[in-house]
Formats: sequence, C-alpha cells, structure tokens
Amino acid sequence: MKRLAWLGVRMRWAITRNTLRRRGTALFTLTLVACTIGALGGFATLASAGVADADIRRAILLFTFTLGLIAWMFGPLLMGGTDETVDPAPLSLLPLRRRELAAVMAGAAVSSPATIAVAVALLGAVVAGVGGGVVGGFIALLTAAALFCLGLGSSRSLASAMGLANRT
Repeated sequence: MKRLAWLGVRMRWAITRNTLRRRGTALFTLTLVACTIGALGGFATLASAGVADADIRRAILLFTFTLGLIAWMFGPLLMGGTDETVDPAPLSLLPLRRRELAAVMAGAAVSSPATIAVAVALLGAVVAGVGGGVVGGFIALLTAAALFCLGLGSSRSLASAMGLANRT
C-alpha cells in the first residue's frame, strides 16, 4: 500500500509539473506563498490559544476548527481548486482494487501544498494542548489528526461527487 501511496504522490506532482508548463510558474508561486502564510498564521493562531484562559481557548479552538473544516470542504469547489488526482473515475479504469485505489488517492491528496499547510497549522493545536500537560497534548494530537482525516476525506468525497454530477 505504501508503494501505491507514493505512486499517488508522484502522480500529483507530475500533473502539477504539466500544469506549470502550460500556465507558467506565477500562479504556482502565488499558491505556495499563500499556503506558507496560511500555515504559519494558522499555527500561530492555534498555538497562541494555549496561553489564553480555558473558556477563551475552547472558543478559539472550536471556532478555528469549525471554520477550517468548512473552508476545507467547500473552498476547493468554490475556487476551482480540484484537479484530476481527486476524481476516481479515470483511475477506476486501472486494474486496481478499491483499497489500492484508495491508497493512490490518499497519497495524491496528502501531498498537495494546501494539505501540507493545513497539517502545519494543526500542529499549532498540539502546541496549545501541550500547555495542558501530556494528556492535553495527546488529546490535542488526536483531535488534530481526526480533523485532518475528516477534512481530507469529506473534501475529496465532495469533490468526487461534484465530478460525478458534472459528467451525468
């Protein structure tokens, strides 16, 4: 499965390289700058919640996690940020089982600049949780991992459903 996930990563970046050849590097550079700013801003926001009072910290984290999940689900659809690696229909023609197809798509999904930026930002929640001790840090790590998986899965599922709706 790990080999197939790496295949998804290579496929994502091959598509990115081909897009750069056609459109130039300005948009890609702007995307990388925006992702870096978003990652650092998200990390700082979530990490700074660790020094606030418990009620304020809870409100900051709940608001940020909710807004982040909604933005992650609908943002790519509203901005046209989905690509060919999201759509399982062309990949279904390959002789892969569902589990293998899921591994390829997961590798492609996890390796995008925006996904990496979200992962860096969510590490700020872990830093905030460590302020509550080892148990708080562990719970924050589990929560950040759950939000990452939920956001990634729901975003990809919604993009696949929209791709299917566009074809019919």
